[in-house]
Amino acid sequence: MSETTLFPDSLYFMDGHTEAQAMRIAQKFRGIGLTVFDDAQLSASRKAILHRGGIRNLMQLVSLSAPTALSWPGAGPAFQPILLRLQQEVMAMPEKYIEKWETKVKPIVYPDALEEDTAVPADFFGMMLTAEAWAAEDEEGCEAGEDAQSPYALMNRIARFEACIVAAIRDLQTRWKHAGILRLYFIEGASLTKIARSEGFSSAAVVGQVVEKQFLRPLLRGETLCGIRFSESLLRDVEALQEELCYSVASPLEVLERMVPARFLSVFGLTLMQRRQMDAAWDADYIVRRGEVQQCRRTLHGLFSVLQDVAHAPCSEKQLSRLIAQWAMLPDGTFPYGLPVPHDAFLHRLLQQHNWIERQHRAYRLVAVQLSQTMVRLARIIYDAHRPLTISEISQLYEQRYLERPRSLPMSSLHRRFPEICPVRRGVWEYRARPRR
Repeated sequence: MSETTLFPDSLYFMDGHTEAQAMRIAQKFRGIGLTVFDDAQLSASRKAILHRGGIRNLMQLVSLSAPTALSWPGAGPAFQPILLRLQQEVMAMPEKYIEKWETKVKPIVYPDALEEDTAVPADFFGMMLTAEAWAAEDEEGCEAGEDAQSPYALMNRIARFEACIVAAIRDLQTRWKHAGILRLYFIEGASLTKIARSEGFSSAAVVGQVVEKQFLRPLLRGETLCGIRFSESLLRDVEALQEELCYSVASPLEVLERMVPARFLSVFGLTLMQRRQMDAAWDADYIVRRGEVQQCRRTLHGLFSVLQDVAHAPCSEKQLSRLIAQWAMLPDGTFPYGLPVPHDAFLHRLLQQHNWIERQHRAYRLVAVQLSQTMVRLARIIYDAHRPLTISEISQLYEQRYLERPRSLPMSSLHRRFPEICPVRRGVWEYRARPRR
């Protein structure tokens, strides 16, 4: 029943509709707010009058009687014809207002709205994971002993945020004049320059401002863009994701299904530091802040160069930072690119998570299998023995660890390079730490 009459709500839509259709329209109308009317149809002041009168949706508007409305303060005699016109319009074309509400006006909060989607149309966005599927994955992860810091949990959060961005861009296609730019940039991976040429913008910088200032910033500040916003919980997780992804390996981005990885990272102000041909020895690409690629790349090169050279005993982070700075210094006493090397935050993250680095009581060294020079391999074998070794034992341990015989055992050269490795007696060598002064 209507709140203001004794008639069933569906009665207002029986003209041209079956009873079942009329009931569905009435149900939809209860969820459609007065924002579906633009200012030319209903001014803000008259919306305020209706709001003060308790009218919140189209069903309440349709069933509102003129005498009741005219009794409200501020309604005035001109209010009645406006009310009758609106009532006649929505009853004559209910489908038009339902479609307008769904595609252009309805407030949408992500990721909450994902729970309402059972499937996404197979357009350029393709099929996205539903909230139900994620819930099932979360449950499976918990059963498998996954915690909030596990790679599985991180990838799941990345996938969810991607789905929110993709869904927001999809919904904006019917709400915002620049939505096509978002699709080209984030989904298709087109460059700003290409978009500027194809869409008639004056420059790539103008397109970048549309993407950054008009789309990303409002949403990431919790503001509403054409009725769409991100929930507070999602925004908190975005901040956490930014911290977790920065200076980490890029492998979790493999979960992305629709967005180009570089475009996804741009949301956080991050970018990819990808391996080049000379960087083939890296175990992965890395995520760094925009503008820090050269600095972080040189830090990574410096770290592994230093670790190859001081391969036997673990070094503290402070010692490594000093050695990398010495390694990176140019002959004229300046750093390349005018940036300090090492990048302290990136170095710290590398030391904590890189698979090739051993950690011993806040000291670090390269794992033995990654050592490339015969000298440093021999030094590591003698250091790790914690006892005197004969030449025969050194050769045997070398072969066991590296599956090849050393071409030579230059022990005198080894002693000159690493003075702590000393002869105990003829043919027997041992690591002896220098006494502290």
